[in-house]
Amino acid sequence: MKYKKITDCTLLLITHERPKFLKKSLKYYKNFFANIKVLDSSLQKNNDLKNQCEYYHCKKKSILQKILLGLSKTKTSYTIITPDDDFFFPNSIKTGVSFLKKNPDYVSVSGNFYSFEVIGLLKKFNLMYKNGYKNISDKSPSNRLKKICSEPMTQMSYSLLKTDTIYKSLLQFKLFKQANFFEDTITLTHVLFGKHKYLNINWMVRDGLINTSYSSSNQSTGLFNYKQLETDYIFKKFLKSYFNLLNKNNLRINKKISEKYLKRYFLRSKNLSRTVLRNTFLIKNLKKVYKMFWYGIFFFRYWLFFSDNERKFLNLIFK
Repeated sequence: MKYKKITDCTLLLITHERPKFLKKSLKYYKNFFANIKVLDSSLQKNNDLKNQCEYYHCKKKSILQKILLGLSKTKTSYTIITPDDDFFFPNSIKTGVSFLKKNPDYVSVSGNFYSFEVIGLLKKFNLMYKNGYKNISDKSPSNRLKKICSEPMTQMSYSLLKTDTIYKSLLQFKLFKQANFFEDTITLTHVLFGKHKYLNINWMVRDGLINTSYSSSNQSTGLFNYKQLETDYIFKKFLKSYFNLLNKNNLRINKKISEKYLKRYFLRSKNLSRTVLRNTFLIKNLKKVYKMFWYGIFFFRYWLFFSDNERKFLNLIFK
């Protein structure tokens, strides 16, 4: 597929112990991005990628440290971060770049997120975060933080981001090694420096059957699976880094107000546990028949959600 590649945005492709998924996503993105950096924390270096892309073996680095490494090497004004099972629509990224260029008071932009599942030739798409797509357009950093912490919002890690802004936002938290904690850090820090725009366009699709894990296996999943004393300790460390970020960048937000907002954010109900069911052979096959029936009925969503041009990109994913 011939496409004029995006040159003013760098793609940071993060991966961990999933060479097959990395190969698939890299093959897709090489069609559209001139600047791709692969950040791989797998134990073994992937020597096959030496001549294919800008590859960094980030063994023993946390996900935040991986991203900071990628950002430190990035020369473009804009950055998009993607795991190896997410696929962004390149035209949407171009639209986002155009918006940020015209609106310097905004630091990030995103659109609609979808997950997909495939069985045979059938595909089922679901809109993610249905009630969480919102603009954060308040002039005051304090009001933007309040909105982020008070209202249900989409996951913001995979927005199009201003490189300099996100780099200085994350740098203060480089010692945090909790897996997936970077999602909250990005959400809670970059909007201190500017507004966020939600564009009502299709932004990306994610493989809904994949159990994602991007950091090394000995890291816990964020602030939420710890005992209370450990959670309190981590939160205090987070507050210290957060206030340092405010002070270094002359962001005038009352510390007590900030702490109140941040507590509200982290006290939201976040159930990260998964239930593992030992399915019998019969149940597995019944589920497969059910899925084929269900996917057959809702296959029309493939045509309903996406434009003709977007389906061309999707066809590259499903090859």
